[in-house]
Amino acid sequence: MKKKYLILLSIFFYFSLVSAFDFTVNVDSTPTPTPYEGETVSLGASVIPSVEYGCKLICKWATADFGENLINGGQSIPNGSRKDFGYKVIASGFSGIKQFNLEVSCKRSSEGFNCFESPWTTKTFPQGGGSYQFEFDYLGDNQCQVNKAEDCTKSLSDCPCTSSGTACINSIGSGQWSGRIPDNKKCVTYCGNGIKESSYESCSNCPIDFGQCNLYVGCVSGNECEGGFCIHEVCWDKPWRAGDGFCDINKEESCKNSDDCACKNNELCSNTGICEKPETSKKEVTEAIKTGVEENLITTKNRQKTISMTSIGLILLVVAGYLFYKMKNEKKNSSSKKVVKENNKKARVSELKKKIKERKKHLKKLEKEHKKYTKKEK
Repeated sequence: MKKKYLILLSIFFYFSLVSAFDFTVNVDSTPTPTPYEGETVSLGASVIPSVEYGCKLICKWATADFGENLINGGQSIPNGSRKDFGYKVIASGFSGIKQFNLEVSCKRSSEGFNCFESPWTTKTFPQGGGSYQFEFDYLGDNQCQVNKAEDCTKSLSDCPCTSSGTACINSIGSGQWSGRIPDNKKCVTYCGNGIKESSYESCSNCPIDFGQCNLYVGCVSGNECEGGFCIHEVCWDKPWRAGDGFCDINKEESCKNSDDCACKNNELCSNTGICEKPETSKKEVTEAIKTGVEENLITTKNRQKTISMTSIGLILLVVAGYLFYKMKNEKKNSSSKKVVKENNKKARVSELKKKIKERKKHLKKLEKEHKKYTKKEK
């Protein structure tokens, strides 16, 4: 009889040694709320042991980010009961996606009748390959996570200063933005302080400080315009404006850069932008004088010749007229008028002599003028 009990006990002991154990794990891999890069993410799972002959299991978990951690504080888990546990990973990866695996290891506890401790059995989840994954927010994802300490100073692409007339305090000197109140993205209002801050102000987003940027806009003073110039009551980008009909030569407008300052027909635009009459060389002046003198001498000679010929012609004409008149009167008048004719003859001759004398005097004057021009020519 004792032999029989020993055989049964041996069989029971044998089966208790070789009896297999198993476990299953359910995994929750979705964090709530969405984490931010670098944060430690706590996730949940549950382990359900399945042990023959009522032996209990001791289990633990591990991820690539965290080492081994006992489930249930190291206390044994009864056969078929579910035990929830938490595991952790760190939000890191490429483009805001975290990929990870969960390892669960279990071994049989020595608790209970005929239970003997076994080596650890490790399973990787998800089983069959692959990995769990979830999305997380990160610097550079074009989402401004002000609750995660993101602002324009850390990532201007995630947290741009979109409100009109605002800029990030990082781009403004501390002396310029001090006293202005930043918003939750560390953007401050800069427009309206009366200072032209060209690094972030422009005529389009802050005309009250920078000035109107539309050319041809009416103005009264230069501080109303982007370029600072009010040219004849019109905003412009420089001290003068071509085509406005005004030659502002005192403001660098000249015949070189504007048709408003075009030179007259007898003037040329100099290298300095001033209209000047063209200079003539000494040689050209000498040649011109010489040519003029020669032309004057020729003209004078021709004039003297013409006067001489005209004078002689007049004298001959007078003489011929006189002779004709004399012959005509001699035929008509009687001898009684001879005395009168003689007197008339004397008077005519005297008159002719007087005219000849005057002509000679005039000829002498012409000869003197001719000699004068001849001396100048020499």
